[in-house]
Amino acid sequence: MPDDDGRCDSPDHLLEAILTTGIVPESIQSNNGSCHISQEYRSLLEKLESAHHLIHHYCSQEKADIERYHRTVRELVDVDNAETSADLEEVAKERIHYHNNIQYQSKIGFIPPYVKYRGNANQIFEEQKKKFEKDRIKRMEINAQSMMSKTQNIES
Repeated sequence: MPDDDGRCDSPDHLLEAILTTGIVPESIQSNNGSCHISQEYRSLLEKLESAHHLIHHYCSQEKADIERYHRTVRELVDVDNAETSADLEEVAKERIHYHNNIQYQSKIGFIPPYVKYRGNANQIFEEQKKKFEKDRIKRMEINAQSMMSKTQNIES
């Protein structure tokens, strides 16, 4: 989106995100806004070796991911409790950090999105499987003991 000078700030935001996360995205999905189709933005994506997918006009399915993200951010941040825009920005950063780095998400296997994004999901899934199997065996042993005590009570 152009700033007050008429200059596009999307490349700056992209670079800030890369510096913050330390991750260069494999691909970026954006609308056909002037900032996203500018030569500056395209050349930055070429240098980063990131693919660029432009959303088609009037195609709501392609915008579903980003619209869901915006909805989630709106749900996370209570606008009424923020007294200033700085307060609102701070609350938004805290909630987004929590949502992305700490909160487990059912749609991606009950892991935080950042773990999935970093590629550590398989390691987490393997650890979860081991815990589930260990707990399953423990439950079977408890159930077997319970059944044995019940049969002993019946026999006596």
